[in-house]
Amino acid sequence: MQKGYKREGRGMAVLRCFIGIFIVIILILLAYFLLRMDYSDKLTEESLNAMRDYVVTTPTPEPTQGVVLALADATDAPTDAEGGPAADAPTYFDPTTPQATPIMTPTPTPTATPVATPIPSDMIAKTTKDKPKLGEESTYDVRVGITRFERAAANENKVIVLEGYAYINNEQYDGSTGAVYMILRQDGSSHYFVAEANCIDGISGIAHTDAICANPSMSDWRAIVDVSDFPDDVYTVGAVVGCKVKGKMQYAYTRMGSDTTFTVLNGQVLGSVSVGSEASVEAAFANAGSEVTEETPAAELPFEEVIEMPTEESELPIETQAPSITVG
Repeated sequence: MQKGYKREGRGMAVLRCFIGIFIVIILILLAYFLLRMDYSDKLTEESLNAMRDYVVTTPTPEPTQGVVLALADATDAPTDAEGGPAADAPTYFDPTTPQATPIMTPTPTPTATPVATPIPSDMIAKTTKDKPKLGEESTYDVRVGITRFERAAANENKVIVLEGYAYINNEQYDGSTGAVYMILRQDGSSHYFVAEANCIDGISGIAHTDAICANPSMSDWRAIVDVSDFPDDVYTVGAVVGCKVKGKMQYAYTRMGSDTTFTVLNGQVLGSVSVGSEASVEAAFANAGSEVTEETPAAELPFEEVIEMPTEESELPIETQAPSITVG
């Protein structure tokens, strides 16, 4: 009986020890939780102002209008012999004196770089290869010049813009009925491409003061050509110029010089054509090929029909104003 009682008392002591430890752990956790809580929402303006005597507050400095170089009474400043401030006198700040307002330098707004717009396909000239057939180079005074040559970077240099003038310097020629076709001939073969140009009055900017024909500026031209399908080669520029003579379209073909060449490689244009060049043949011949003398009336000099081209006026556009073309 005595041994059983001792064992029962020992077990109760162990149980009470564990219960005590458990209660202590709970109290510690509760105290930690209370200390970690945020009591800022419990503070009021009155409680913040009711500071205890032993709490020293730091006064907030008041802003000043400028830099105080010396804090003293300006009346005590030393003066020179004439009553003005001495040269070595310290500078005093006077709060009653209006201070200059600093001028802020505006930050420049960055300007966006304009993006080149590709030339639309409906403005590109119709191009044919080896059609129509070209005859011999004309013996008439065919004047062709290029005043603009640009590669369109926005079209990956696959499109070129050419502008210039073209007319036959003969009294029978009238630029109001003129038609111009650009001939791009391969130097490495006999093949060529024909591109239809648009006649635009005055686009070359040349007055043609020495021309004896009528309305030469009305056959100024622009040709926008896509060379992406051209074979790799060097190309020389030429032109077919025509107008109506007695109701019938007649044409003359001329080549231009070696300074009017450009290169096509992998469908892209390399190099540049010399602008301002002119192809001109001074001698004029009759149908039989004999030289025309000064006594021969100009009205009796029919143009050579070197090439058969479309005769419908709708296929020979004549524009009075030039739309702006900008290439990148």
